[in-house]
Amino acid sequence: MISTRAPWKKQAASLITALALLTGGGAALADDQGGGQDPDIGERAEYSWQQIKEFSAEKSEAARETGSALLDDMDEAISALEQKRKSASESAGETADDAWSATRERLQALKEATGEKVDALGDASADAWDGAKQGVRDASNSFVEAYEEAKREFSED
Repeated sequence: MISTRAPWKKQAASLITALALLTGGGAALADDQGGGQDPDIGERAEYSWQQIKEFSAEKSEAARETGSALLDDMDEAISALEQKRKSASESAGETADDAWSATRERLQALKEATGEKVDALGDASADAWDGAKQGVRDASNSFVEAYEEAKREFSED
């Protein structure tokens, strides 16, 4: 996976997370290194939403950067779930592979829809700003719901 965040942005995200944890202002986010751990994408999406909703239209670039980081988190979540699926599906056969392929396509489509909403933040006028932010929230919630459903299906296998 190629990250869209520059290394300094990853460090900044880690610093923000650490500060949030130290001040009690944020939930513990999953390890930013990935490492095959199961990231809690729900917490990451909520954390991103809490940041995005505070930005004004004049801070649209900062909101887009936060949204871009969320897209990276979504990629990590999909990859982590895919790794677990690969381990479990070795014995499950081709049917499990087909089901995972469809699930992965759905998750990718929802992530791309979120990306479109994040991109729209840069084009939103001051009057449309709140609606643009809510679009990111709604799209990321759709991704989280689909991801959690896939995770449940996976645990039933």
